[in-house]
Amino acid sequence: MRLYAKIGEDLSEVSQNKARIKNNDTVITEKLSIAAYVEIVESNKNIYLYRYDRDGNIVGDTWHLTIDEAKKQAHYEYGIENDQWTER
Repeated sequence: MRLYAKIGEDLSEVSQNKARIKNNDTVITEKLSIAAYVEIVESNKNIYLYRYDRDGNIVGDTWHLTIDEAKKQAHYEYGIENDQWTER
């Protein structure tokens, strides 16, 4: 199962999201690339929220226990409402 939602133009212009990557004893915080759309993918009972740039490159992902949790995360980050999701 795949759900798709486009991020509004006003939100896809700026990225406030940051990734924290631990590399040995160093923690690196870097700004994520700007996302243009997101997908929720269910695979082997795992739920992933993928973020893509305008060229279709993955610019971030998160793992979730449920589809509802992934939708809530997308709403938190991008304001995506339930009725904006379409199945692919």
